[in-house]
Amino acid sequence: MSAPSMEPTGPETPRSGDDGVAISIPQLPIGGGADDTTAVNQCVTVSWLQSDVSPGPGVKVTAIRLERPGVFRLGGGCGGTDACTGFTFHANGDTCSVAVTALGTGGDTRLTVAGKAECSCEDLRSRVQPNSIRLTQPDESAEPPTPETTASE
Repeated sequence: MSAPSMEPTGPETPRSGDDGVAISIPQLPIGGGADDTTAVNQCVTVSWLQSDVSPGPGVKVTAIRLERPGVFRLGGGCGGTDACTGFTFHANGDTCSVAVTALGTGGDTRLTVAGKAECSCEDLRSRVQPNSIRLTQPDESAEPPTPETTASE
């Protein structure tokens, strides 16, 4: 006679293909721009633009990056809009914000946003058409930030 089989007592190994899988998206389909590109301190509005790709249960912002470091300094939210750090896009047109401070004059860079979708939608990453937002430093006539003005922001 064989011994009766016993149920395992530890946690079960997760099955592949279950819902709840997180998919990283290195660059989101965003658009928007700065409120005043002639100012040292700018408020950038960021929107989910790709209407044919629904963020479904949501795409949470995991990183905000600048293509060229040293051109702007990133800050929190601004303009009465939720900050993009930790923001979750749920639908086309959702909006968040990023405060940026120019660290010089006459330069430019691009702002990109990475995210993570909480779904098992493996084709989402391949369907996203990444986009970025151009940031432009003011011309030389604008005042550069000083330690006194940046510390109070």
